[in-house]
Amino acid sequence: MKLLLLKKRPTQQCLKSDNMSEMKLIMERWDKYLVKEEEGFDACPSQPIDIDTFIMGVELATMDKTAQKDYIEKMKKQGKSMEKREMAFNVLSVVSGFLPVAAPVSIGAAVVGLFASVINAKQQKESDDKVDALLKLLCIDGALLATISNDIEKTYWTSSDIQTEVEDYITRARATPTPEPMPDFTAHLVDWLNTEPESPYAAKDTDGIDTDIVVR
Repeated sequence: MKLLLLKKRPTQQCLKSDNMSEMKLIMERWDKYLVKEEEGFDACPSQPIDIDTFIMGVELATMDKTAQKDYIEKMKKQGKSMEKREMAFNVLSVVSGFLPVAAPVSIGAAVVGLFASVINAKQQKESDDKVDALLKLLCIDGALLATISNDIEKTYWTSSDIQTEVEDYITRARATPTPEPMPDFTAHLVDWLNTEPESPYAAKDTDGIDTDIVVR
């Protein structure tokens, strides 16, 4: 499990230090924690599955039995290996209970719905094998969810552009011939907490040192 810390940003006094090597070391360490917004989603550092296989499992979970059978035949014709099909069905078994009742308008909406559902499960103090498995698949650090309040998480949903970013990530991933990694949802949430004005951790207009959430 990742270690979540509250980290102080470097002060101006530190940045103006005569010891240039010390300043360089500080900035190099700091850069490791900051998620660059222009890069979009980072790749999940722990990769139990690729995004293509995950999406196949999610799509299967939104279908009835007849549609699933047709989808499997389509997977075979596309040359999907038995191993990949089995992994997709493993995803199906994990996500089935977390998808919204209403059919999502897009696969991106379905993935974001899974993200919201598993966060809600953690807020309600629910913990079982499926919750833990979905947290791992979505690269969500449960310790981070325990660190921030439910109200902050609600603000994150209403003010971030996560669904658009997820849909863009899926579109790009499906356009490439090689399997793309799962996105790092923890990094996306941490970036929002540290940089967006709606977050109480991103006190950009205040004097002194801001407090940031970082992940090691």
